[in-house]
Formats: sequence, C-alpha cells, structure tokens
Amino acid sequence: MFNRIISLESILSRKSVFLFGPRQTGKSTWLMAQYPNALYVNLLRKKAFDFFSNTHDALESEITIFCNKIETSSTSDTDSTGNATNTIIVITRSGT
Repeated sequence: MFNRIISLESILSRKSVFLFGPRQTGKSTWLMAQYPNALYVNLLRKKAFDFFSNTHDALESEITIFCNKIETSSTSDTDSTGNATNTIIVITRSGT
C-alpha cells in the first residue's frame, strides 16, 4: 500500500465525508489499515446483501460509522474503561 497524505483525524472530524476513487485504488485497503479490528461487510455477497437489505433499520441503530461506497459518518463511543472507541462498517454495493 502507498502512504497517503491524508489526515484521518481531520477527515473524521467533519460531519460527512466522501471517499471517491476508481475501483481497485486502495480505498478499502486504506480504511482497513486505519481500523484493522473493525467489521467489514461486502454487499457483493448475495447473502449479506439480502440480510442488510431486509434489516437496514436494525443495522442503522447498531453502527457508529457507516460507509456506503462514497458516504461515511462517524461518532465516537466509550468502552467499559472509558476509553474512546470507534467501529467502522464498510459496505460495498456494486462494481459500477
């Protein structure tokens, strides 16, 4: 992976962020490097797509960062020790 000149803190401090780029250019790889212990969901897998299509209201109430191809929002939460934690879910839809 190439080093990117991106300040993650400044990006996530904004109310909304667009992460643009052609396919296979490292958008998901960059996010995975920033959040290695996060949950990632690939909607190109039919079973995952069907599940989240039918239960999107439940999904919205459970996530703290939502990334849908070019859309992301973030919030911080605290764990049982009072430390700030972040969760990220990356969802990719189609190859278009």
